[in-house]
This record gives sequence, structure tokens and C-alpha cells, in this order.
Amino acid sequence: MLIGGGAATVISFAISTYLLPEYTYSIKPNDRLIIHQFFPNNSSQGLYSISFPSFEGQPTLKIMDPSNQTIVEKTIVPPIVSETFVAMESGYYTLVLTNPSSEKTLDAAILFGDRESYASAEQLITSFVLIAGIIASIAGAVITVLDRRRTKKMRQFGDTSDLV
Repeated sequence: MLIGGGAATVISFAISTYLLPEYTYSIKPNDRLIIHQFFPNNSSQGLYSISFPSFEGQPTLKIMDPSNQTIVEKTIVPPIVSETFVAMESGYYTLVLTNPSSEKTLDAAILFGDRESYASAEQLITSFVLIAGIIASIAGAVITVLDRRRTKKMRQFGDTSDLV
């Protein structure tokens, strides 16, 4: 179960990074990526989800509303971040992701938009696989720990009938 959960987690990162190429971006060292996304009138909540398959730095994220007011500004700790933000007015919102590394290219899978555009089937599948993988990994770790405790108790009392 532990191995299966880990595999599902890796598969979800692979889906978000390699099987959804329209959402994958490469940012050169000391550079930034700017994404503009239109939010319609009925938007009240925006969402962003960013995953970094292999990056050791801490990129910075900034989201601005149509009037260029900063709504979100933070340093991201990889491998994945996914949050909502308030998007009250209609217009183009801007996401700016900055690569702080002076040596390494930052590869990121980025989903950015209003709640309705975010909920496409591709994102739902990726999210489901990731959540299932994390749950299976946790369950596998718990089962492993409990089984080791049981085995230790059996050996303590000399019962080796179940240990093959």
C-alpha cells in the first residue's frame, strides 16, 4: 500500500507535468513567467495550483487583479502549492512566477483561472490521483508500523509460527 501510494503520487506529478503540456512552463534562471487570465463577471474566487517536479529553490509568486493591485504575494515551498484567492471584479488577472536560481531552470505545471475554468476533467483527474496517492501512502506507513510492532511482540514471546 505504501509503494502504491507513492506510485500514485508520482503519477499525478507526471500527469500534471508531462501529460498536460499546455500547462507546463520552463522559466530560465533569474527570470520570471507572466500569465494573464481573463476572469468573467460571475467570478468570485480564483484558483492557482503550481507543481515543481524537481526544483530545490523557493520561487516567488505574485497575483494581481485587473487594476494591478497585488492580491497574493508569497514565497513558494516546492513541490506543490494550491490555493484560492478573491477575484471580485471581471477582467484580466496576472500571475507572476519568479525563478530565484541563478543556475537552474524552473519547470512548473501551472493551473490558473476562475473556479469554473479550473474544474476541467484534466485537473480533477490529477487532483484525485494525488489525493488518493497521499492517502494510500499514509495508510501504508501506518500498516507497516503496526505490522512491525506485532512482529516484535511475537518474537518477544517466542511465537515464530506466523513469521515465514
